[in-house]
Amino acid sequence: MDPKKKVYVDQIPINKPSIRILGEKSILIKDIDLEKKIQCIPKNIPLKILHEDDSIIVIDKPYNLCVHPGTHHEKNTLMHALMYHFPILKNIPRAGIVHRLDKDTSGLMIVAKKSSIQNQMMKLFKSRKVYKEYEAIVYGNINSDGTIDKPIKRHPYERIKNFVCDFGRKAKTHYYVKEKFANFTRIILSLESGRHHQARVHMKYIGHPIVGDYLYQDRQIIRKKKNYISNLIKIDQVISRQALHARKIKILHPQFKKKVTWKSNTPEDMRNLIDLIRKNEK
Repeated sequence: MDPKKKVYVDQIPINKPSIRILGEKSILIKDIDLEKKIQCIPKNIPLKILHEDDSIIVIDKPYNLCVHPGTHHEKNTLMHALMYHFPILKNIPRAGIVHRLDKDTSGLMIVAKKSSIQNQMMKLFKSRKVYKEYEAIVYGNINSDGTIDKPIKRHPYERIKNFVCDFGRKAKTHYYVKEKFANFTRIILSLESGRHHQARVHMKYIGHPIVGDYLYQDRQIIRKKKNYISNLIKIDQVISRQALHARKIKILHPQFKKKVTWKSNTPEDMRNLIDLIRKNEK
């Protein structure tokens, strides 16, 4: 048997995962490390800390920073940074991280300093008792506020993506118009649920994908060259990621048992994008 091959059916190597197997067959899977562990060594990555007490830490995550280590991001993640700046977090699962933001989504995140607090906070997120608000810039003109109440499911072929599907998990997103332009709209998003890529999937579904989001980009936008601010300025010359920012979070504090709120200002790259859109519409 070829040592480079991993899966065999009746001693014949299988190269394509799409191949169907019918009847009784002998299947051999070779040398698969199902529990490959990525060692997380603390690293001095700068973090913007908005709040810290005995129970929680609130950070303002920059874009281009993964939350957890993974196959393609084994180093330089938020988890590495947290373990460096807060050594106590080495003893807590996932370094106290309670919820996630996508790598290129900036904004507010809560980190627990104790395992018991982490469990409490995760239950609050799961039961939808945490208020999360985002700011986004989307393609096209949205005339009024609205709600998207559509289930979301993992894409069957493109596994890094999700899509709206009747058999998916419940997801509800409210959107509010903050500023209208000719070809773009600045909106506020309030998520009742926390599905993977929820805001991005829902805005794509209603025909207003988030600016700079090439994973959920609309081909018609590219064909019609709506991904330009003007004839000379292309979107990706101004912003290198999806224009999505977690700007507000409200929770019941696990220690003090009272509602607390944190806010984050619009990041510089999104401000630059908004300013350029305004200037080109005068």
